[in-house]
Amino acid sequence: MTQKKSTSTTRAAVGEAGVSAFASPDLSEAGQGLVLIARPKGSASADVVTFLVDVHCLGVRKVTLSKVPLKALLDDGLSALRVVPISASEARGIVEGVVAFSKKLGFSAPDNLIEGLAVFGGIAPQKPPFDFGKSGRPFYTQQRGDDEDFVEIVLARLAKSCGESGFGYLLDGPSEDWLDGEGLDSAEDEGGEE
Repeated sequence: MTQKKSTSTTRAAVGEAGVSAFASPDLSEAGQGLVLIARPKGSASADVVTFLVDVHCLGVRKVTLSKVPLKALLDDGLSALRVVPISASEARGIVEGVVAFSKKLGFSAPDNLIEGLAVFGGIAPQKPPFDFGKSGRPFYTQQRGDDEDFVEIVLARLAKSCGESGFGYLLDGPSEDWLDGEGLDSAEDEGGEE
């Protein structure tokens, strides 16, 4: 999703069915970021659902549900998160699409995904303006908090679902010293930034 940076995300209009949606800019290139949905509840607060998404590989990594003072969200919250407005239909398309993509790779969504999706109500999903994955294939990028065991599980699932050379990855740290997974030699050859 290549989007122009908004000069002001602090005063977004309420979108489809009273829902405002936002996403990290250049989500398709960065691979990881936020999709945020806000549904105002009266004039003082909003139900906010934040989806931490990995559109290159893992799908929805985390769903956070909260009630936020509307003024704080509009005045400071959105600019602090560095998100840009998108349509609620596109936001739903990104979230549901990346869940389906990652499920094919063997990854499951967080337990509270269904509860988070409820914020969309009857808004229909719109296909996002980008494909999932990176350069036509899954690409795992290790994030802070992804320990050795998690990395090994991810790479093993990718090798099983895509073949050992059907995906790429970028690890943060001494990958060859601590990866114990068997049969990942071909995948290691595919590692690195594309």
